[in-house]
Amino acid sequence: MLAGNSRQFAITCGVGILLSIQVMSTRAAGASSGVTQVLEQGWAIGPDSLATARQARAAWMGSTSDQGALDTAFGLVLVKHHKYEEAATLFESLTTSDEENQVAWRALIWLQVLQKKSESALLKIDQMTSSIRPDEGDDASEEETRATARFLGRIFAYMDGPAEADVSQGVRKLVRRKVDRLMVGARAADFKTNYDEVMREFEKLTDKGDQARDQAVEDQEMAKEQEKQNLADLRKRLEIDQAEAQERLDTLRSELTKELEEFNRMEAPLNDAISRLEVQLSIVRRELLSLTDDLNRLQSELDQTKDPRRRDNLRRDIDRAEILLGQYQRDNQVILGEGNRLTQRRDAVRASRAEMTRRFESDIQETQEQKANLMRRERRTDLDEKRIRRPAKGNTPHVRVMSAKATSLRTYFDFPLELERHKLLTAGS
Repeated sequence: MLAGNSRQFAITCGVGILLSIQVMSTRAAGASSGVTQVLEQGWAIGPDSLATARQARAAWMGSTSDQGALDTAFGLVLVKHHKYEEAATLFESLTTSDEENQVAWRALIWLQVLQKKSESALLKIDQMTSSIRPDEGDDASEEETRATARFLGRIFAYMDGPAEADVSQGVRKLVRRKVDRLMVGARAADFKTNYDEVMREFEKLTDKGDQARDQAVEDQEMAKEQEKQNLADLRKRLEIDQAEAQERLDTLRSELTKELEEFNRMEAPLNDAISRLEVQLSIVRRELLSLTDDLNRLQSELDQTKDPRRRDNLRRDIDRAEILLGQYQRDNQVILGEGNRLTQRRDAVRASRAEMTRRFESDIQETQEQKANLMRRERRTDLDEKRIRRPAKGNTPHVRVMSAKATSLRTYFDFPLELERHKLLTAGS
């Protein structure tokens, strides 16, 4: 979008259109047709339009008496399509082949300033001065010179204001002195008017930018104060939450210890009883083995002896042994049954203890994670407090946009493509 001053500049330049037409009307009809074709076919937005204009220029090259007008038209098309490097190369070639082509000079210098090549732009201005006659004239070419004076007024104001830090002041002063010697009569008025307009606009934008930055700093400081209070409140809550988390953690661990002690107390008599039963079972089983061996020995002896008295004694011994064996077998079953009962009770106690331990450990782990999260949040709070202690700079998106606008060449002067196109088209009609 063109800035207001740029539009005013373009309107002001329109004063010289009729006289410029007189200068260009001597060009051949062939050039007019080629220029018209390039400008009309290449002015629409899009790659196809540029390609068509490129083809039209190629078709007319060598068949026109004014190649400069054709190349100037195509250069305008390149600028329209933002092909700045190619356009700069073409306009530089035009200034070499035709030093009087002030449109090419202005376009080349504008492109170089736009691309932050201020040193090169100053050198081109220095070269251009040799093509400007030192005295005012009353012909149509003087209107182009006045357009150049208006252009240079804006360019030098831009270099003295928004782009001052990017320009070598020594080179600028040398070139400015040469330009000032050429700014006579109406040229000087045009130069100064446009120079002053840019400087006023720059000062206005700078003031607005400073005000916006000051306001942003004030807003940021207020936000920082509120954030400080919020962080202070947050830190208090964190301290309370951490204390509660630690207290809960200590309570859980204490309760777990007590519960484990209680389960151990419940299991201890069961372990003692089971141990006694295991001892008794061992004795009974040893007696069973001994009785079984005795019965086997007595039965073998009974089978072998023929003495009736001895056989009667052996039978009585076998009967007594079998009675004892039966008693031990019953004792064995009783001990096994009691042992199973006690073991089941102990297993139930152990299962309850394991479930209790799992539950407590889960609660402990959850509480530890909560505490760790609180500690991480506290560290982030420390970083936030360090951040808000840094001074506010007011570097908001709005301030950055205003700063970019205040230092952009297009804010003060956008190349008058439509005007230059109109002049070329009208000159060929």
